[in-house]
Amino acid sequence: MITAYALQGRADGRVVAKGAGQSMDPIYGENTVFVIQPVPFESLKPGDQIAYRAPNGDMIVHALMYQSPRGWVVKGYNNPDPDPYLVTRQNFIGWVEATFEPAADPPAH
Repeated sequence: MITAYALQGRADGRVVAKGAGQSMDPIYGENTVFVIQPVPFESLKPGDQIAYRAPNGDMIVHALMYQSPRGWVVKGYNNPDPDPYLVTRQNFIGWVEATFEPAADPPAH
C-alpha cells in the first residue's frame, strides 16, 4: 500500500500536509492527508484544488473559483463565501495531487 510520504518522495518539491476544519466538507474531512505537487502558476484553471499560504503562514487547501486581475479567488466547498485572500504567484504552493483519508480508530473492546 502506498503512503502519502512514499508518494512525496517520488518527485521533487512535493509536500505532505494534514487538513483541519470543515471548509472542504463533504469532499475532504478532518485530518485528510494531502500530497501537494508544485505546478506552473500559469497552468491553473477554475475548479483546481490547490494549496496556498495565508498571510499568517498557514497552508490552506481550497478550490479555485476564477482568476481576477490580482490573483485567483478561492473557496472551501463548505464555506459560504470566498477566502479573504487571493492566490498569487507569491503564496501559491501547488496542486492537490493525491489525498489519503485518516485511518479509522479501532473499535473499543
